Amino acid sequence: MLSDFYAFLAADATLAQLLGGAGRIYRDAAPKDMSAPYITYGVNTDGTDDEILDEIGIRVSVFSATAETADKVCARLKAMLDVEDAINIPSANYNIRWCKQLAGSSMFEHDTRLHNRALVFTLKFTGREG
Repeated sequence: MLSDFYAFLAADATLAQLLGGAGRIYRDAAPKDMSAPYITYGVNTDGTDDEILDEIGIRVSVFSATAETADKVCARLKAMLDVEDAINIPSANYNIRWCKQLAGSSMFEHDTRLHNRALVFTLKFTGREG
C-alpha cells in the first residue's frame, strides 16, 4: 500500500513543482546529501480496525530551507489527503476509502538548518475482492 501512497504523491504536478521537481519523495529517510525541499513518509502506526475498514497511520514529513516553502508543501498535502471519503488513491490490492489528518507538528532543526513539518494521516481501506 505504501507504494500506492508514494505513486499518488509523486503523480501530483503541483506537489512536484513546490518541491522543485519530481523524485523528491522518499520512504522513511532521504539520501544523506539530498538538498531541500523534500518529503519523507512512512508507517506511523497500524491504527485500529473497525468492523468494515482496516486502518493505518502514515507520517509525512516535509523538509525545507524556508518556513514558507514548508508551509506551502503542507498545504498541498492537506488538500490532497485531508479529505475523508473523497480520497482516490488507485491501488491494485486495496480500495483506499478514507483519509484524514490526525496530528501535525512544526520545528526547526538546528543541526540541518531545515524547517520540518510532520503530518500524520489515517488511511482506511479494504482489500480488493479476488
